Amino acid sequence: SAADFVLIGERHDNPEHHRLQARLVAELEARSQGPRAVAFEMIPAWRQLEIVEYLAADGEPAGLGEAIAWDASGWPEWAWYQPIAEAALARDAQIVAADLGIAEKRAAFAQGAQAFRSVFVQRTGLGEPWPPPMMISLQDEMRAAHCDQVSGRAVIGMMRVQRARDAMMAD
Repeated sequence: SAADFVLIGERHDNPEHHRLQARLVAELEARSQGPRAVAFEMIPAWRQLEIVEYLAADGEPAGLGEAIAWDASGWPEWAWYQPIAEAALARDAQIVAADLGIAEKRAAFAQGAQAFRSVFVQRTGLGEPWPPPMMISLQDEMRAAHCDQVSGRAVIGMMRVQRARDAMMAD
């Protein structure tokens, strides 16, 4: 609870992971000195204004998914993520949209860090090369996550996207 940042992973298609995330967020919020921000990896940053406006209009967490067109996002149903938002909002934490948009992901796939503004790349370290063991590890993870059914070129593009998404979340 004293950490500046806590990264909570999940398997997106496992509802139990989402229940555990909600419990962790509730516990971390209860122990924190003040409200925090809870960033959602799966909400594109360009939707942040929609989140703010919806919540400012006394929006309930149940309707947040609809307010940001969650059903069109390709992620599992909002009802799985709603308890995480409820846990955050119960302690006045902010909900932060922390993903790239589709166009940004496509650009990252094709161009890597060159697709982004230099200020963002410098601030996040996105342009810094990774040590070979980290690159190999991420490539292996990408292949395994896709049942070893992706080509080497696709894996490189997927790595670029993941690095850009991670930079966006960190930023």
